Amino acid sequence: MLFSVASTFILITGVLMLALALSDTNTISLLETSTVFRTFCGVVGVVAAPSGIYLLVGMLWYWAKLDTSRTFQKTLWFLLFLLTGFFGLAVYSFFVYRRQVTNQQQAVAE
Repeated sequence: MLFSVASTFILITGVLMLALALSDTNTISLLETSTVFRTFCGVVGVVAAPSGIYLLVGMLWYWAKLDTSRTFQKTLWFLLFLLTGFFGLAVYSFFVYRRQVTNQQQAVAE
């Protein structure tokens, strides 16, 4: 559950950063002077940093020790981690970790 929340938050933060990067300079200068926006960015940063570290440690540990994917797939995921950083870890959490953990829980329940 915590990995899903952290992954969601990291992806939302990435979308916000991308939107800011693609906005025009007038919008950015207007937002820089807004106290509400600066406070919002501070809160997002305070939550995003621990979420990213939690994902980094948890998903790399899962990838190295428990992931049952083929070697080629694990290698591709590792390259994605290196190229995209925390965003790759969040995507890995949704597409690999979550699926394998759900399948494992269903197998144990049967």
